[in-house]
Order: sequence, then C-alpha cells, then structure tokens
Amino acid sequence: MKASIGWLQLLLLVPCANIVLLIFWILAGTEGDNVYGPKPTNA
Repeated sequence: MKASIGWLQLLLLVPCANIVLLIFWILAGTEGDNVYGPKPTNA
C-alpha cells in the first residue's frame, strides 16, 4: 500500500497543475511593446 501513495499524490497533483497553467494562458499579457517588438496583431 505504501508504494501506491506516491502514485495517488501524483494523480492528484497533475490536474491541479493543469488548472494553474490554464489560468496563466487565459490571463492577458503586459500592454505595449516588448524587447521583441510589437504584437503581431498590431503590426
């Protein structure tokens, strides 16, 4: 049973990490130009 505890923790951690990544993808970036130039949609 002790060997399966690590797998259960991993299975619980992976969906939580995906939710965090989804939030970062949804959030808008900083306004204005950056060191790489303007946004392609504004070019």
